[in-house]
Amino acid sequence: MVPDLPAGIVLRLLIAFFRRLGLSIGTHPFRYLSISLTCSLILVSGIFWIQIKDDVRAGYSAEGSRSVKENAIYCEFFNCTPSKMYATTIVGIAKDGGSMVRESHLEELLVTIDFALSNVTTTLNGFPFSLGNLTNYAASNLRVLSVFLDGLKEQNRRLASGQGVNPDIILDYPYSSYYGHKFMVTRELYGVNKTSRYDPNQPTRLENVWMVCAWFLLELNEARFRDELRNIELRLFDLLTDSNFSDIVSYEVYGDEIINREVLRGAEGSFKYFIAGFLLMLTFVTITVVEWKHGWRALNGMNVMLVGTSILSPLLAAGSVLGVMSALAIPMTSMMCLMPFLLLGIGVDDAFLMIHSWRKLRDNRRELTRAEHLSLTLADVGPSITITSLTNTLAFCIGSFSPMPQIRSFCICTALALLADFVLEIAFFGAVVVVSSSEEHQPAPVDEKPKKKPDASLAVSINAIREEVLRLYIKVITSWPARITAAAFLIVLWTISAMGVAKLQSAFWPGKTFQARSRLVSSMAIVDRMYYDHEITLILVNRPPQVDNDTEYQHFMSSIKQFQSMSNACGPNMTSLWLTDYAAFDNEAHDTAALFGMDSDHHLTYANVPEFLKSYAQYQGVVHWSHDSRKEVRVDGFAMWLCTTRMRSWYDRAQTLMEYRKIIDQYPTFNMTTFLFDASIFDLILSTGDVTIMAVIVTLISMAIVCLLFIPSLGCVLIATVTIGSIILAVVGSLSWWDCDMDVIAMVDILMAIGFTIDFTAHIIFHYCKSGANINSHSSSTTLKQPSSDVPKEERLYVTLSAISYPMFQAGFSTWLIVAPFFLYDVYMYRTFVKTITLTVGFGMIHGLILLPIALACLPNRFTSARVDSNSAPNLKPEVTFEELQSLAADT
Repeated sequence: MVPDLPAGIVLRLLIAFFRRLGLSIGTHPFRYLSISLTCSLILVSGIFWIQIKDDVRAGYSAEGSRSVKENAIYCEFFNCTPSKMYATTIVGIAKDGGSMVRESHLEELLVTIDFALSNVTTTLNGFPFSLGNLTNYAASNLRVLSVFLDGLKEQNRRLASGQGVNPDIILDYPYSSYYGHKFMVTRELYGVNKTSRYDPNQPTRLENVWMVCAWFLLELNEARFRDELRNIELRLFDLLTDSNFSDIVSYEVYGDEIINREVLRGAEGSFKYFIAGFLLMLTFVTITVVEWKHGWRALNGMNVMLVGTSILSPLLAAGSVLGVMSALAIPMTSMMCLMPFLLLGIGVDDAFLMIHSWRKLRDNRRELTRAEHLSLTLADVGPSITITSLTNTLAFCIGSFSPMPQIRSFCICTALALLADFVLEIAFFGAVVVVSSSEEHQPAPVDEKPKKKPDASLAVSINAIREEVLRLYIKVITSWPARITAAAFLIVLWTISAMGVAKLQSAFWPGKTFQARSRLVSSMAIVDRMYYDHEITLILVNRPPQVDNDTEYQHFMSSIKQFQSMSNACGPNMTSLWLTDYAAFDNEAHDTAALFGMDSDHHLTYANVPEFLKSYAQYQGVVHWSHDSRKEVRVDGFAMWLCTTRMRSWYDRAQTLMEYRKIIDQYPTFNMTTFLFDASIFDLILSTGDVTIMAVIVTLISMAIVCLLFIPSLGCVLIATVTIGSIILAVVGSLSWWDCDMDVIAMVDILMAIGFTIDFTAHIIFHYCKSGANINSHSSSTTLKQPSSDVPKEERLYVTLSAISYPMFQAGFSTWLIVAPFFLYDVYMYRTFVKTITLTVGFGMIHGLILLPIALACLPNRFTSARVDSNSAPNLKPEVTFEELQSLAADT
């Protein structure tokens, strides 16, 4: 025998609570209506102060991630503030497809950059404000382009006058030289093709340069600068990307605020699809909720109110939470636009259950008053609604612990809205059900002739057909062929789904959050092509090697060789390491000293670093040095640049960053760190898979625990947990086959899917479990008795499916209808959402209406019946009389 569970006590308490609450609402429906509606409207009014604000980088950056620490170390090295750094990029490409290092093209690019820094302004405190007012930590990038242009002009001038090129100016790649000053150009020039051999009649040794890039790494010292920067950046994007801006150079501008604006536009564009889905859902709810046996007369005010409020309740819940957050000046994000869809799906499901139970009880117990009627209705569906509401809320409570601010705020907002919807479904919609059915309980006046009742023969025939079809269906699914077919189907489903999960790739890029036809898409495509050509990564060495210690120095140089041997490394000649030039400089200084008989026993030291930095200006600010207590030169830290190439996606870039970090971790002696401005996005890509798996596991375990508290059958709880896991596996695996990635968008969608799977599982499990303790469940009695193994499983399935199958179909199809229009919306985030809902509804209904009943029929009754030990709760009475309920209601 299955041991008695304490859930029986909780369930009896819950049923008793809902019977009392139903009597109270049924006795005073207008009181509950007015209070709940007034409170909701007051809270919803806060939406007037709503602010929709997206920050793709900060919103999706995991707090405490490695990239956050790396940014802090970077700013400590360069004396900046991590939270105030902002990057903007302007690139130029020749419109004729030729090289960008022609004098006319490069000069126009630099003039445009100067224009962007000085002439694109806003007004701050009555004074002009421009990018030039901000500290640019990538200013060396602009100096390199300026020196390269000066050298190009000089060479062109000399060639035009017949003097030949200046040998002191070498314009090459990856290094150029200007009167003895060597500088690297890999951060500025992309898509470089060098000449096969040196031509003294050409100003450069570069045959073609596809793109020239100008970087701006700005520090926003004050919060108000962010708004001004946003305005400037958006103006730059709109101005420079206009095809008429230049005749010879095509410009692209890339920055976070440009992306944020496109994300916001994507959210605004979703509104018309929401309206279309809402109208589809409203039509379906009207068709399925209104009792058309009375013809068009059924569309009276009461039924219209019932249909409207079934949708209004979840919208009020969503609006109340958004209103409170808006009133508290908490900005909303575009992701929160998905929350009303979720609330509508779950809320309408609860409404369907309540309406179905009410009408079934009305047909069997016409002698009941409205209060008694609602009391028994809530006792019937209240516990299962409670289970689904709590587990849905729990799923998002777990998501609220996400280290990503935008995900955390979405999950907190949704969890609160789910609780609000639970309260409104019981108090507000329950009262509406009572009011809308007032005619059913109102006796006709004695002096009024009774109205002719519609012929009930058709309704009786339809009910008989329904019962016959349902019993035939149950007979089919409980047969051995059905069981074998279901087992085979599950094996195939789990295998294909597991293969899909295995091939899921963690991938995210900002383009997934805005429309595919956005102008920004082409800009980002060019940036992606740029990173495919090569990407420069900064490495900070915070504990430099002691170069006079040959073992330690060689150990450090072995790390450099490992970096240069990475799978997608550009090669040794693309590495910018000051120690290489310094070793040559120090040897030259030693050779000079040796001519005068000095320093005969030479070994490498840092003694000549100050003189070296005077001669090699490009390393100033890159090497930090000081004097120790013995007045000897000590190098405290330095920066170096490494190059990688052929990265086809953001996922490849994230993998490259992880490879850098693995090598760094092998050399802890030197305390090295990386810096990439996009590292926070890469951390998100690298961690999403593990975070999602952990969230799913924790959510499933938590839901199983919650079910144990409310479902007094260990067997039913185990089947419910396995069913939820099966649906989630099928949904996630199918998303993979449906061209979706494992990214933060999918993670949120999976959390929502878990919430929906509860609706397809818990209601079936609860009613089936209850039917094992109550032979007369179909008569709408909710009294729990000792379980009986004599109840046929076919009868239990009939009782369960007759109560749940139609509301489940209504809920599933209406949920899908409201999101179906998003198949036409060209935003990956919304299309992934509708794909998730489609798969969840499909697999949920397959499991809930076919596979789960088959599984329940396979188990003996003793494993799936509710066990309530009356000895463990001696003070609980199995029945609550209506006299006691009325007495309690009078007291309230």
